[in-house]
Amino acid sequence: MDARRERLSPVLTAALLALVVLRVLYHSTYLAEVPFALATFSDGAQYELAARDLLEHAPLGTKPFYLQGLYAYLMAAPMTIRAWVSFALLLQLVLAGLTHAWFFRAVSRWRGRTEAGWATVALLSFPMLAFYENKFLTGSLAVTVSVAVLAAAVRVHESPSPRRWLVLGLAVGVAVLGRPNFALLVPLLAVAAWRTADHRAKRIGAFAVGVVLALLPMAGRNAAVTGRATVLPAHGGGTSFYIGNNAHARGVWNDAGGLLSGDVSREREELREILGVPAGSDAEEIAAIGGALYRRGLSEIAQSPGRWLWLEVRKVWLMVGNDELTQDYDHFGEREMLWCSPSIGVPFGVALAFAVFGVGRLRGSGVIGWALLGLVVCTVAANVLYFTSAQHRLPLLVPVAVALPEGVRALRAAARSRRWLVLVGFSLLLGASFWPRSRKTDPSAVHYYNLAVAWRYVGQPDRAIATMDRAIELRPDHPVIRVERAKALRERGAFARAKADLDILEQQDTLPGWVQAQILDERRRLRSWGY
Repeated sequence: MDARRERLSPVLTAALLALVVLRVLYHSTYLAEVPFALATFSDGAQYELAARDLLEHAPLGTKPFYLQGLYAYLMAAPMTIRAWVSFALLLQLVLAGLTHAWFFRAVSRWRGRTEAGWATVALLSFPMLAFYENKFLTGSLAVTVSVAVLAAAVRVHESPSPRRWLVLGLAVGVAVLGRPNFALLVPLLAVAAWRTADHRAKRIGAFAVGVVLALLPMAGRNAAVTGRATVLPAHGGGTSFYIGNNAHARGVWNDAGGLLSGDVSREREELREILGVPAGSDAEEIAAIGGALYRRGLSEIAQSPGRWLWLEVRKVWLMVGNDELTQDYDHFGEREMLWCSPSIGVPFGVALAFAVFGVGRLRGSGVIGWALLGLVVCTVAANVLYFTSAQHRLPLLVPVAVALPEGVRALRAAARSRRWLVLVGFSLLLGASFWPRSRKTDPSAVHYYNLAVAWRYVGQPDRAIATMDRAIELRPDHPVIRVERAKALRERGAFARAKADLDILEQQDTLPGWVQAQILDERRRLRSWGY
């Protein structure tokens, strides 16, 4: 029987059905009970601003994309029906569901329905994929474009015609728009095309044309709006590079020794002030900030290359573990809010340990192997060049899910034939994945602050203040949280408490200029009420 038409076993069918039901239950509960589904903050707020700019000045907008433009367009599309961010989240969830179906179809065309079923079980079993499908971030989109590259590579594997190489180029170009680090796929797949026995020039040419066609609309849009025909975020990755490589970096997000407050909506204003960037157009200022941060980061690396090499090793160590290093959203905080938060599933490090031993059984995959290798190289490069997090490593789930079933088979074969070296190597990888990477086991102060922002957005000011109280218990010195609580207290008439927060803030030696400006503004407002 053709493996692409075989019937799935009852056990496999039941596993897939159970995982789909659990996923739908989780997403439905999140939409109904968590205010994050209705409000944006941090990176999500930047994407919402970009999407609303596109809606108000369709189809190009008037501002440079501080972050990825493709996601801004993805948010804007459903908001044309009703300008609510919840519509964007609904589309994102539909797209996530289609991505899993697309993944199953692509793997089944290549390796049969049974293999595709188990690979899809693996993909559905990663808790962080479900977690990021609910968030106003590009994590879920990165997985979608990864599956698009895999699906296009499978079609080329079936028939390497120039037309299918053109489609693969289109998929890679869209992937670059979704995650700029996927640009590394271009040379790797060009090598794959060159290694073919015949019609090399036609295939490479078709692939190149596909990439250009995918990138051209975004480059044209940015040229028209900013004067720069680029497809990258306006800062060119400079902010992420400095966060990941400054003298205070530890491999994950950090405030770069106080350079950043963590409030992305104020990030540009803060950096312009600290770096001494001259005033100019939006595009000029953001590009200048990115360039200055690259120069500062490279300077600090040059001053202490040994520290930087240790930092790179640490990033890899963090990336391959089971700890889910979340940043903008806190998975510990979500567990506190939702009984059905996806905390149970296949830990990433465990899946990676199995997948490593399945790679050898995928030999002879041709362009598919190159595509999977490219997805790994692109994702690892981003985590090492910038900083690692659960979101940044998310695209690795696609090649890991493909290789995991083969890894299970390889290890079972090794156990039967008593190949102790293989089994010891697997045990070491598995054990290392459980070694704690982080001491954090409770929700962070930033989680409670972000939750308070969401409560205020949905018209629950008292819950917002109570939530900010919890944040300040954890971080009493955090200027952004305290000034926002002072503002919320003043709006609710708690003038004495608001004044007390401002008094505490003014005792701090160094505050960002925009925080000082807000303190002065709040002082003026309180004086009008006699405080």
